[in-house]
Amino acid sequence: MFDFAGVIKSVGEVFSSLFDYFKTVKENQSETEVIQDKHDMEKACRYAENAISIVEKSAFFFKKKDKFRFGYFVKKFRKFK
Repeated sequence: MFDFAGVIKSVGEVFSSLFDYFKTVKENQSETEVIQDKHDMEKACRYAENAISIVEKSAFFFKKKDKFRFGYFVKKFRKFK
């Protein structure tokens, strides 16, 4: 015969493990978001570094003040990246 009690117990265990999984995901959600934000910031820094490198090669500044300000900001960016 068909074992209904065993089937019901198995289905209950499946749902129990599924709910445990969702609970664990929810508990780790903030950590996952922080890690994802860190990866996004690293990617943004790489793109910014590439853009700065291109500008440094071919930029022409009409005023010395602008050239020094650009150099200052590049130095600060590279210090804190």
